[in-house]
Amino acid sequence: MEKNKHFLNIDLNSTGRVFEGIGGISSNGTSKLLMDYPYKQQTDIIRFLFKPNFGAGFQQLKLEIGSDANTSSGTEPSHMRDMDDFDITRGTGLWLATKAKKENTDLMLSALRWGTPRWITDNNRKFLYYKNYLKGALEKFGLCFDYIGADVNEGPFDRN
Repeated sequence: MEKNKHFLNIDLNSTGRVFEGIGGISSNGTSKLLMDYPYKQQTDIIRFLFKPNFGAGFQQLKLEIGSDANTSSGTEPSHMRDMDDFDITRGTGLWLATKAKKENTDLMLSALRWGTPRWITDNNRKFLYYKNYLKGALEKFGLCFDYIGADVNEGPFDRN
């Protein structure tokens, strides 16, 4: 049978890559304005994005772990501005994830940092930063993550 270039061919006997769904991302403060929408419109948008078999029907949501750095088009606040500071309610990503999980309890969650707070100078501090994010997400929002990017999204930048 000749493969049609306009269709997706599925071979259940293949040992190739597994399709894990379509997803969205909340980063750079992109979800901030959604918090200010009237409740009905806010609920409609979240439903269109995350309700299974409806609208976009996203199966995954990736969140930026905030670092207080301007990362492309905005800033996602950090949950730890120094070693002794912790406030998991800063930012909008975990708020959005909570709403999204109510629409789709099977939604996969992942997180990744775009920037690095200045106080993170070694792997022990980096571990503390990640650990507190995951612990805070679970304790305050009831969220468990399926995946976490253990390093920065983008590498160092040199204007020269």
